[in-house]
Amino acid sequence: MDKIATVVKMKDKRLLIELDEPVSEEFIRLLHRDDDEPIQIEMRFVDPRKITPEQRKLIHCLIEDIAKATGTYLPGEMKETIKQLYREKTGKYISFSNCERIQASEVIEMLLEIILTYDIQLSRRYNYLLNDNKFFYLCVKHRTCCVCGKPHADIHHAVGSVGMGRNRRRVDHSQYGLEALCREHHTECHKIGQSSFDSKYKLIPVYLGYDDIYRLNLMNKGFFEDLEYHRSELNEHNE
Repeated sequence: MDKIATVVKMKDKRLLIELDEPVSEEFIRLLHRDDDEPIQIEMRFVDPRKITPEQRKLIHCLIEDIAKATGTYLPGEMKETIKQLYREKTGKYISFSNCERIQASEVIEMLLEIILTYDIQLSRRYNYLLNDNKFFYLCVKHRTCCVCGKPHADIHHAVGSVGMGRNRRRVDHSQYGLEALCREHHTECHKIGQSSFDSKYKLIPVYLGYDDIYRLNLMNKGFFEDLEYHRSELNEHNE
């Protein structure tokens, strides 16, 4: 049963909402058969902002890049496929002409996951992506060069220096701003300097959580487990 509601008051993790129409008491009793189990609901916040022209243009450009890479789908056919994938993932139908802005962002992220997973080359560097650190995060996640799109990129420490001679698998990489760079651009970065390199290519270093760092195999398992232990110990102390 889907209902529309308005948030009346909000404090910390508590929300007071007002439904657009009452819910049947009989239906509530049906859900609340066990007094020990609270009634649970699913929520989705509605974004009143609509898709921007920049988002719409980028979505169509990325779909064209994917269609071109497959060699078997026309852009129109690929667009319908992407809509179906989004519907399977979220349960929601989407129109690229008037969807919510947050939905457009979800579609762009989904398209980027496809592009980076299958090493699809973008036809050009899109300015929209260069202003969103989500793109740079996904490049690090997939080890794809954020400058040229080449796969199997190095994970470069753009903010903070690990130093020569240190065991990089026994370093807390969550403290460093990272970039995914192919060997060619990694070499160029060291040659011209980080500041000039980031300015030239409009890059945004990203900071990763421990789950991503471990998945990327950047840290020794024992060192990672030590960090997890000390982090949980610190959290318990703070509580």
